[in-house]
Amino acid sequence: MIKLKLQGAVAIVTIDRPQRRNALGSALMAQLGAALAEAEHNADVRSIVLTGTSPAFCAGSDLKELAGLSIAEMCHHEAVTAAFARAMGYRRSRSLPRWRAMRSAVGLFSPHRATSS
Repeated sequence: MIKLKLQGAVAIVTIDRPQRRNALGSALMAQLGAALAEAEHNADVRSIVLTGTSPAFCAGSDLKELAGLSIAEMCHHEAVTAAFARAMGYRRSRSLPRWRAMRSAVGLFSPHRATSS
């Protein structure tokens, strides 16, 4: 679902889930986090381009996946997705600790980790 391609000093990370309009589900988020971390830690990479295959860059959260979750699990999913999106905004010099934290959060990205209230 995620493709990582290096073109010189540019890493191109492509969300490739066109049948779901590149919607962000748990598996895709884990793969995306791994690909971005790999590019981030590659000393030859100077920039990262995040793109999506047609027909859409990214539809947002995977609503079909969310429909099968409890309210607590949905909240967990959305909190991790939001933290992930915020972490992408930091430059390399400031991002390594944030990426490590984000990778830890994505590693915990499982609807089964949430608890009901």
